[in-house]
Amino acid sequence: MPQPSARAPYSWFTIAQLLALLTVSNGIIATGIPVFDVQILQELGITRGALKFRDFVQIMSAGCAGLAIGYLATRVHPRRIAQFGLALLTACMLIYGLVRSVQDIYLLHVLLGFCYSSAHAIIVVLIVHRWFATHRAGAIGMALAGTSLGSAIFPQVGVWLIGEYGWRQGLQAFALFPLVLLPLLLVFLKDSPASIGAARFGETPETLAARDALAAQRGGPATTRPISRADIVLLGFGTLGVFYASAAMAAHTFLNLRDQGLSPQQAATGLSILFITGLVGKTLSGFAADRWGIINVWLLHQALLLVGIASLTYIGLPGRWPGLILLGYGWGGCFALTQMAIADRFAGPNLSRLMGWFILFEGFSAGCGSWLTGVMFDRSGSYLLPFTVCVGLVATSIVATARLRAATPRVDPALVAT
Repeated sequence: MPQPSARAPYSWFTIAQLLALLTVSNGIIATGIPVFDVQILQELGITRGALKFRDFVQIMSAGCAGLAIGYLATRVHPRRIAQFGLALLTACMLIYGLVRSVQDIYLLHVLLGFCYSSAHAIIVVLIVHRWFATHRAGAIGMALAGTSLGSAIFPQVGVWLIGEYGWRQGLQAFALFPLVLLPLLLVFLKDSPASIGAARFGETPETLAARDALAAQRGGPATTRPISRADIVLLGFGTLGVFYASAAMAAHTFLNLRDQGLSPQQAATGLSILFITGLVGKTLSGFAADRWGIINVWLLHQALLLVGIASLTYIGLPGRWPGLILLGYGWGGCFALTQMAIADRFAGPNLSRLMGWFILFEGFSAGCGSWLTGVMFDRSGSYLLPFTVCVGLVATSIVATARLRAATPRVDPALVAT
């Protein structure tokens, strides 16, 4: 039986592995594939709305997969789910270069939805809870930064691959990344600290004794306060606007910049700026949340997200760079803090199931954002209307999150049983 220790270096090595996992999986799926949109639209002869329905299919698939994973994770170790997702991603990218119709694309994105959820917030949160007794928000933020790191890297890789090999072989080349990462995670991503004779990061005799005392006082395992309907509703509204708007902007920023006269390389650079600043937002937001509270920091990032979208919507090309920076930083922090808020409110034995339901709702919100923005563009001929909808929904999220801040304070997460 390992002795509790304040230092557990392998815990942070585990975070590095999760960072790599999300960099590859989310980078390819979220922003690597959209760089190929112009070529796909031209060759298949379809509208933007028809193509972007692919994103709705994928994100709804990811939401349903997230719900299933939430239940599956009570029986199967989360790392096994992530490893299977990498193998499936490799196969999907090899097949993607062979598509002949938009229906082929829809079917592939059903599978890619599972790949996305198998390396997403629910997996990160569950693994972090196994490896960390303290500093969980910071650890989650660092791991989730992989989504932005990958999203900053893969648009540039995609543009280069199109130029060198064409869009079909370029998509197939993406399969090399999960194929290389998979054996590394099979070897180094461990079940738990106990499997290597270590303790969770920050776990000391004092924290164990305090947790046991809390459990004895309550007559069972320590949990947060009872789940309330108000928490669920407010978190739902706080999540809805953030994920709708973030997905809409992420899916359409490249095309929006191209419509404004930027070259493919310049538009890809804009997309990379969006996700580089998102990486910084995800990383710093976790450590800020450990210090100032998750809800307070979440509100700040929602406000930055709102200003960034408004700048891109109403100022246009002159405001593109500050708008992209604020949008990226605000979105990155909101993405990570949403998962932290859910885990913080509902920590306990049912965490994976509850997170599964929220992942489903996040997927629905994000899918609608990407798809309906394309539909509104097709009907109006510009992004003014759909981006204005995004502004209104983020404002609604800010109001809901402000109400959530007045709720009963949480139990110290270091004392919550996992």
